[in-house]
Amino acid sequence: MTELSRGFIQLMASDNVSNIQPTLQVLFAKSLGQTVRWKVSDGIYSYDQCILDPPLSYNYDEAKYGYALIHITDYEIKRPTPTNGLTKFKFIVKSCDVVRQEKGMIGNPVKHTGDPKTFEGINVNKLMVSTDVNVKSPIRTPFSPKGTIDPIKDISLYSTSWTIEGVVSERSVLRNIVTETKEMKAMNFVLIDKDGSDIRLSCFEDVAETWNKKIVIGKVFKISGDNLSVKETNAAFNKTTHSFELNVRRNTVVEEVVNCHTIQIPVPQLKRTKLASIGAVKSKVVDIIGLVDKVVPVAEFKTLKGDKRRMEIHLIDESCVKIPLTLWDVHCDLYSADQFKEGQVIFVSGANVNDFRFSYVLSYNYNTRIYFDVQDKAETGNLKMWNSSVRPTKTIHSNCFDMVDIPDPYHTTLIANALDFDFGEEAHSFNVVGKIQTIIGEPFYRACLHTYCTKKVYQNEKNHWVCEACDLHTTEFRYVMRMSAVIGDLSGSKKVSLFENECSRIFKCDSETLGKLYEKELESDEYDKLIKKTSADYYMFKVKTKTSDFEGKSYVNWNVQYIKPIDLGKYTKAVNRACDELEAKYALQ
Repeated sequence: MTELSRGFIQLMASDNVSNIQPTLQVLFAKSLGQTVRWKVSDGIYSYDQCILDPPLSYNYDEAKYGYALIHITDYEIKRPTPTNGLTKFKFIVKSCDVVRQEKGMIGNPVKHTGDPKTFEGINVNKLMVSTDVNVKSPIRTPFSPKGTIDPIKDISLYSTSWTIEGVVSERSVLRNIVTETKEMKAMNFVLIDKDGSDIRLSCFEDVAETWNKKIVIGKVFKISGDNLSVKETNAAFNKTTHSFELNVRRNTVVEEVVNCHTIQIPVPQLKRTKLASIGAVKSKVVDIIGLVDKVVPVAEFKTLKGDKRRMEIHLIDESCVKIPLTLWDVHCDLYSADQFKEGQVIFVSGANVNDFRFSYVLSYNYNTRIYFDVQDKAETGNLKMWNSSVRPTKTIHSNCFDMVDIPDPYHTTLIANALDFDFGEEAHSFNVVGKIQTIIGEPFYRACLHTYCTKKVYQNEKNHWVCEACDLHTTEFRYVMRMSAVIGDLSGSKKVSLFENECSRIFKCDSETLGKLYEKELESDEYDKLIKKTSADYYMFKVKTKTSDFEGKSYVNWNVQYIKPIDLGKYTKAVNRACDELEAKYALQ
């Protein structure tokens, strides 16, 4: 039977090895290019400055020595000197033999600093007594949960068995972490019980993958385990108030408690922003209290950056504006679509405000939190009352911009002035007021049947419509509106591009309707009338520029991100008022 040389690392630190050929266990191996660094244990201490001599390291596979016992026959100890600034000695192994592989770490070694004074006074000779190092893997037995619920605040290392019940207040995404021995998957979440006590729970490897889709914020779970799952908290990663945290193991029992509304997540003090006012805080974070109007479940679609997942929760409030809250990719796993119900009041803390084609959207980020069924706040009752009595008499706008009757003359420019701007390579946005002078080509194209794909299709010799991006061959296609047009005002004109949302505002119909009218062009003149009618109205165009290079030349493209018909008479009066104000301010004659 082989023995670990217990206390050998302290003897090395004390410069008292006297030709001992030790047997140690390798806990961790890391390649350093031409050599390998080991973390070794003598059963009492561990030390991470064990270096294999370069000629020796070529013969040793670092993965081979996970928890291996090695007998070292030749080594060198390089001591730090006051001049080189080192604080640890180097244990350089020149020759060794593998005794056998072990299934795990032997004992519970304490990390040695390399300073002999750290463990001074310990009788090392007594620690060198023979020790059986045969290690048996622990036997995991099924755990039987008890019936009573323990307060979370009572969980400690002395809890031989425990059962807690609480609501998931926050959770992390499933991620890969790197430990000293391997890379593994991890996921953690926080549970709050009815008394307001919280505790962090962690899952690893297959357990993390099992519970990743099931643990969602706002749901209540009853979890049972034993004292092997309890460990002291690591304050660097744990922000709860508890001194201990729990590991969800294979034998831990996790059960969802359905229709439980007695446990709620404490809601922090929110600085509320009305949905109609989020444009004033664009690119910042806001707190929102709103009613759920519609939920779009998780859907997968293709983008230029690869496959993405998205879930949308459309919110409205007393300002009569509807804005989507969007969750992307891993954040879709934090909640389930069935948690959001139409007419439900939710509190949202720390959402990002972004604009997409000049439509404002709220985006969920790593610091965002959603709170459900908050009954002790006045806003909850007020919103529900507004929803039942006032909302049916109001017009709900799908965008903050829809609420603007006429554009502010101070925030519009002439096309001629915009053409003189030096945009550079950065994107710029501005407003112009004008008419659609000419539509170039048809305002739509034939696209792939997949709703997530907007690629054009072509007809092959078999009369099949082919999408090269999806490798799809079908006898049908769908229409997608996209238009190139020339817009103009009294100062000049410019070619612009308009996309589906903006086109539907102009033609007052969807893509399929416009496409069907085009197909019946020979039978009816409705399509031609619709096209000609577009040049009769004045619009406010919100334009975003994009600079591109083609054949060595730089071009500035104008994309219309938002469009709104305006009353020219009202806008003319607003311009005259603005001119009068400027004359009065600057005493212009």
